[in-house]
Parts: sequence; structure tokens; C-alpha cells
Amino acid sequence: MPRITYHESDREFICEHDAGGTILEVSLAHGIAHYHACDAKGRCTTCRVLLVAGHENLRHRTPAEGRVARQRRWPDEIRLACQARLTGDVVVRRLVVDDVDAELIYPGCASPEPGCDGHEASLAVMFCDIGDFTTFAAGHLPHDVVHLVNRYYQAIGEAILWNHGYIDKYMGDGIMALFSLGERDARRCCRAAIRAGLQAMARMAELNHYAERQFGRRFDLRIGLHYGPVVVGRVGHASKRQLTAIGDTVNVASRIEAQAKELRVSFLASQEVVSPVGQEVLVHGGTPLRTRLRGQARSHRLLEIVGLSTPDFVFVVQSTFAQLMPQADHFAAVFYEHLFRLDPSLRALFTRTDFVRQRRMLLNMIGVTVRGLDRLDGVVPTLRDLGRRHVGYGVRPEHYETASRALLSALENCLGGDFTPEVREAWAAVFTWMRDVMLGDAVAAGPIWPAGLASPTSPG
Repeated sequence: MPRITYHESDREFICEHDAGGTILEVSLAHGIAHYHACDAKGRCTTCRVLLVAGHENLRHRTPAEGRVARQRRWPDEIRLACQARLTGDVVVRRLVVDDVDAELIYPGCASPEPGCDGHEASLAVMFCDIGDFTTFAAGHLPHDVVHLVNRYYQAIGEAILWNHGYIDKYMGDGIMALFSLGERDARRCCRAAIRAGLQAMARMAELNHYAERQFGRRFDLRIGLHYGPVVVGRVGHASKRQLTAIGDTVNVASRIEAQAKELRVSFLASQEVVSPVGQEVLVHGGTPLRTRLRGQARSHRLLEIVGLSTPDFVFVVQSTFAQLMPQADHFAAVFYEHLFRLDPSLRALFTRTDFVRQRRMLLNMIGVTVRGLDRLDGVVPTLRDLGRRHVGYGVRPEHYETASRALLSALENCLGGDFTPEVREAWAAVFTWMRDVMLGDAVAAGPIWPAGLASPTSPG
């Protein structure tokens, strides 16, 4: 039975195991705290060992170990314990053993922090920033700069978060975002990212109206988007770690954003992003630009995204709700004005109501639903609870139809010419679904999507 002799700085111990097992398997079978982070797939180096003796008693490197060894330019004496299989006795020394190494891999050493060791995923990575902001910052008071940049982060951040993106980091006036953590379907990832980018552009247009009024300036938003494999994990000092993505996909996305700035286009994406969504996306000119990005050995096919070819239910509702936000209180006030006009008897339900608070509650209820349109299971419990409370207030089933008509009228009043038939149809479906959930008549599977609009879960 082959033996492994472990040489450590202050001790030596010997373990026996059946031939054919890996060094890592032997370590774990004997209770040795042998660090490993990639589930023994040869995709990291945390289990590496120095082979002191017995070179001839290990099988040749696997293809996975060979790739790592070539990348790191390892000598023959460095082996991955998860890949190196025993045929006889060997003497090894673990290379990740001290407290600093342990803390970098597993904070506290006793048990791994979920996600800290990293895992592979395919994600859409977005970079965006606004042009010439440095010049603006240099010429204005710091408080004004912070105020405006926070409005920018709020506007673009909501476009990201509403589409199940994760804000990875802020970099001056730049943002890096990931789509969508935990999602394995490339089409859903890329469509969510594209939808977020288009909504970010619309929100930037609204922000520019404000910036012009307050500072006499407009800003150009630049977005770069790429899809591909990354390693996701928590990095940083053990007391302040943050989830992030690392890999060439991130570098390419950053370079695409830089290319968008050079080309003076707002939204530039790689072919890898556009391909999974097929014909759903409108691109300028229709023909990809093939170019070699700075720092990249190979060329990439890039397309300027200008819109969606088919009206997307979620995009329609979320975009128009974003338009309402600058006039949110007016929208809520118009809703109650129309509600009481349609059914004066409903005033009796609000005799003791603080309408400032009531309007905020209305907007919050709609906002929660709008933000969760393509992940509706998370919205159902909130609406079900609200429906039960409505019963206690004296709300009857027929009142929901009146409320739906009032909401559509308020939307038309506030959106004006943007309240198209597609917008009406999409919002009517949302209100119908909300009503059914609050009455307990709907399942969590989702609303009945309007026939003329694309469902966010429809097959590609």
C-alpha cells in the first residue's frame, strides 16, 4: 500500500492509502487540513505540493494539471494534489499551510466562507461611465459633485438591480455590474444585461434634464458589455471582502466600454452577448465591427445596441415606471383623484388616511411588483399579505377593477404621448395579475402575458 510522507516545518507524518488515489484524497481521508478551492477540478493552485522524493511514483500530469503547470511555468517538482495519482511511495510538502495562506483561502481557518474560495460561472459583465465627468468635477464644489454622482449611481444602479444585476464596484464615475449571479441560461443573462443597458440609457436621459437645469451640463453614458466565463469569489482583506468576478471576460468588457468611448457610441456589446438573444435586439447597421481591443491578442466582433426588436413586457413596464419616478407623487395624486371620480363611495374607506403616506404606500406596492416582474415568486407573498389587509379595510373584489381603471388613467395622464397601446396592454396585465394575487386567485407562475408583447420567459 503506497505511503505519503508529509514534511512540514515542525513535524513529519506518514499516511497509507490504496494505489490510484490522489494526494488530496489521501490527505482528506486522514484528516489533514489540505486546502483546496475548486472541488478537485484542477482549476486553482491552493492544493499544490512540492515533491521531495518519489517522482517516479506519481502518474503523469492530467490535461487539467498540465494547463495550470504551463501557465505558472512550474518545474516538475510542483504538483496539484487533486490531480497527482499515486503508484508508490512519495514524500511531499504542502505549499499552502501557514496562517496567512489559510486566512486568504478560508477566513478563520475553521470553515470556508461561502463563495470565498471562488467558483466558475458564465456571466454578462457590464462597464459603464460618463464622459468628461473629471472636467466637471474639477470645476464644481465637492458637495455638488457628490450629489450629482450619487444621482447618477441611483439612476444607473436601479436599471441594473431591477434586471437582477449585481453592482460589483464603483470606480470614480464608472460602474461594473454582473448579470446574473446564479443564472445558468445564457439567454436570460444576456437579455437581462441588454435590458438593463437600454434602461440605463433612458435613465441617463432623465438625469441629463436635471443636470442641465442645475449645472448647465449634459453627460454621455458609455456602456460596454461582454459575456463569457469568469471566476466569482470574495476577495480583499479578511475583514472587508467583496464578491467580484475575475477573468478575461471582465477585461474584454472593460475594453469594449473604452472602445465605445472612442467610437462615440452609447451601448457597445460583443457578439457573445448578442448571439444568445437572436433577433430580439436591434443593432445599428446590423453588421458587427471586427476589431482588436487594446490588450487583447484576438479580434472581437462588436455591435452597437439601439433597442429591442420585439416589445418586451418587462422592459416596457420598467421603462415607463422609471419615467414616472420624477413625478411619482403627482402620479399617485392623480390616481386617487380618478379613483374617487370613478367610484365616490370609496372615499369612505379613506376618511382617516394620511394621503402623503398613502401615496408612498401605493408607489411602493407598484414598485415592488415592477422590480420583480421576471422573478415573480418573490413578489407573491407581499401582495397576498396586502390583499388580506385590504379585506380588513373593507375593500371588495369589484373595487380592484375600479382601481385598475384609475391607475391606467393616471398613467395616461402622466406619460402623455408615451402611453402607447403596447404600454397600456402591458400595464393592464400587471394590474390584473396584482389583483388576482391579492384576491388569492393567481398562482405564483406569473401573469397572463399580453399577446402582442414578448414574455421575459418565452423560449428563444
